[in-house]
Amino acid sequence: LFVERDRKISCRHVRGLNKKRMKEYKIWIGGSCDYGHKERAGAATCIIEHEGQTLRKDMVSDLHTTEFRMMLTLMAKTMAELPEDAELVFLTNAAYIQNFDTPPTSKSANPDLILQCINEKKRHHSVSVRIALSQESAPHRNARPFYRSDEGT
Repeated sequence: LFVERDRKISCRHVRGLNKKRMKEYKIWIGGSCDYGHKERAGAATCIIEHEGQTLRKDMVSDLHTTEFRMMLTLMAKTMAELPEDAELVFLTNAAYIQNFDTPPTSKSANPDLILQCINEKKRHHSVSVRIALSQESAPHRNARPFYRSDEGT
């Protein structure tokens, strides 16, 4: 509870004021890898939206890699390039990137990129990953896409 000259202002009210000032970016991200060839080409792409407008599209790719590595690379790059103290929401169908900010262990794949994501996340007010469900799984044919948050919302 915040007190201002015998007047109490609820935390919820203060959070609401801060949220209006924050810049929220929605980042639709996906990746793929061709495991069928020895070159094993991988790529990830994203669409960055702010206030309902597409700001830009981005992509990374490489040979002899994995989809997970490309997704983490693009997440770290995007977090580094967007303005500090923003709210970033990554929307994806790849559940394995939900733990992008869990400190790596000796068994973790891509610990270098996980650490980079953890460091870039510190620049922002919040960074979350939400699972986007395809329109085909929506109950109505013309329904808008929806998502399930890793935070349970």
